[in-house]
Amino acid sequence: MRRRLFTKLPLWLSTLALALSLSVGCVYQNSIKRGDAAMAAGQFETAIEEYQKALSKKPDSQEARDKLAQAQDKAVEVKADEARRALASGDFMGAVRVTAEAAAILPNSAVVGALVEEVVPAAIGEGERLTGEARYADAMALYDALTQGLPQTRDRVQAAADATRDAWVAALDAGAKAAEAAGRKADALLQRAQIVALNGDGAVKAECDRLRQELRATHGLIIAQKGRDAGFKALSPRLVGSDSVRWLQVLAPGTKEPPARATLEFGVSRAKFKTDKARRSETAKYQSGTKQVPNPFYEQRQRGVTEQETRVVQAEQDVMKQQQKVEQYRTDVAREGDTPGTTTGAEQNLYNAENRLESERRSLQSEQNQLMQKQRELANTPQYSEEPVYETVNYTVTTHTLRATAQLSGSLTLGDAAPIQLGQSLSEEARDDEHAGQAQANVAPDPLDLPSQDSLAQKLEGQALAVLEAAINSGFSTYRAGFMSQAQGAANDDAKVESLVLFTLIDPTQSDAQVDATLWQLRGIPNASTLLRGEGRAPQ
Repeated sequence: MRRRLFTKLPLWLSTLALALSLSVGCVYQNSIKRGDAAMAAGQFETAIEEYQKALSKKPDSQEARDKLAQAQDKAVEVKADEARRALASGDFMGAVRVTAEAAAILPNSAVVGALVEEVVPAAIGEGERLTGEARYADAMALYDALTQGLPQTRDRVQAAADATRDAWVAALDAGAKAAEAAGRKADALLQRAQIVALNGDGAVKAECDRLRQELRATHGLIIAQKGRDAGFKALSPRLVGSDSVRWLQVLAPGTKEPPARATLEFGVSRAKFKTDKARRSETAKYQSGTKQVPNPFYEQRQRGVTEQETRVVQAEQDVMKQQQKVEQYRTDVAREGDTPGTTTGAEQNLYNAENRLESERRSLQSEQNQLMQKQRELANTPQYSEEPVYETVNYTVTTHTLRATAQLSGSLTLGDAAPIQLGQSLSEEARDDEHAGQAQANVAPDPLDLPSQDSLAQKLEGQALAVLEAAINSGFSTYRAGFMSQAQGAANDDAKVESLVLFTLIDPTQSDAQVDATLWQLRGIPNASTLLRGEGRAPQ
């Protein structure tokens, strides 16, 4: 008969397996309990999450499967009721959103299928109604919600979406042509940019690029420079240039084309220099030599030798005393004579005295050995030791301060407005210490190393440049704000749109939610700031 071999698991492995089993069971039971509590409270989506957690721990659990199915059915029923209420109230976006949520829970549910058949036609019908009212953006948003939330409806929605897009493009094209014919090129650019975002038309994009260039040329802030002094000649070339994003350009002096809309006139006085000196005293400590001083270890060991000599003398005396006692007891024993077989008191005293003598001799030898050791240590210890001698040297440190000053003056004039006056006192300084070397204290000399006057003058120019750039940016903000003022005082909506679009185009880095909201209201185009930056994209 063949024997079957069974391998017994190690105790630790059995324990681990049991612990893991208990842990899984605990998580499972807790998830089931939390799911049941959520079901009782009508929180069906929370119940779904808990039952799914339980099922992940025990995939074969029929209990968890049944409870999950019940929770999903309940959640879908609630979603269906909510979607139908939204439809009844005219909230088509809400109805689409809730229907998509229900489909995500049970995509193949009969309840979901019936709900989709109610919501999709109603939403498409609403989109067609919005299109008829020229509310194209709202209609397209509704169609996008359908195709994104319920992808299976794309084919059903596509025709309506295409019709709305075509109608919107036609309305935008007509509006853009009318706006450009009326001289409102910014308005035309906005509407054509929306066409590009809708269908990616390359020809329309080229028209947008043309309009953008023309508008920048006619409405961008172009600043001329005026000035004659050396400071102006040094700084003026550093200001010349065109901002790649904002509609801002600074011309070189004497440039007549394109015509400037603002003038920056400035000058920087010749730099003046002044040097101040301040002195202070510093000290440095250094070792100038050494001196011999009594070595405390030598004195300590010398005392040790003297003390040990005393102990040796005492030990020698103890030996001599004990030798005398031995001689005395020997005499006593001799006087008693021979006492065979009997130990007398004299003999016992002699025996004890001889033992004590031997002990005293050993003690003497030990003390003598220690004495020789201490004498050797003393002989090897120097009587004197060297100690460093320190001295202090005083020396003078001179701090040199070189200061440069200049005056910036000028003005920035925007059209007929009162000039913005520029005035700034410019100042730069540099400091450096100087002192002679102190060789004995190992202090290296520190020679004077101040920057040149030219380098300080260049730093003054850098300060002046920063002031001028800040003035240009401030003037640009004022110029841009003028378009907002024009919009606020516009005689009609068309003029308001033109000014608001120009306000946005002049500085695309700055978005204004209120401007976007107004343009959406007046032109039905959402997110105008993003669109005008060229970030809108045609639908896929």
